[in-house]
Amino acid sequence: MNKMAESERNGQTKSRVAVRRLRRFVTVDNQQMKTDIDNMHECLELMDVARHEVKNSKTKDELEEKGMTYHKAVKSFNDQASKIQIVIDELPVTQYTNQREVVKFFAQLEKFHTTANEILKDALRTLAKK
Repeated sequence: MNKMAESERNGQTKSRVAVRRLRRFVTVDNQQMKTDIDNMHECLELMDVARHEVKNSKTKDELEEKGMTYHKAVKSFNDQASKIQIVIDELPVTQYTNQREVVKFFAQLEKFHTTANEILKDALRTLAKK
């Protein structure tokens, strides 16, 4: 049974290593992307409000002030959108990597179960001899 416990520990360790990037994507990268998208929507709303204020400006000074606010809102939106676009451009590579990790995980599981099967067969042979 010591062989079985050792095999299980090794299998767990190697399985965790196999899906390390996938777990990071789910817990960190994906959450960050969702946060960035929410920030982009907020920037879009601010930009729309600023544009509306520019259209309703009465004086030249007010127009310049609201125009600067609108310009800052547009820049903020563009910065956030480009940040998201970078992540979107990397998604095919991330998807391929995650698929490879899932395959590695199941290959590791197969290896563990094959080893466990052999250990149990040996144990049965040993018990049959006694």
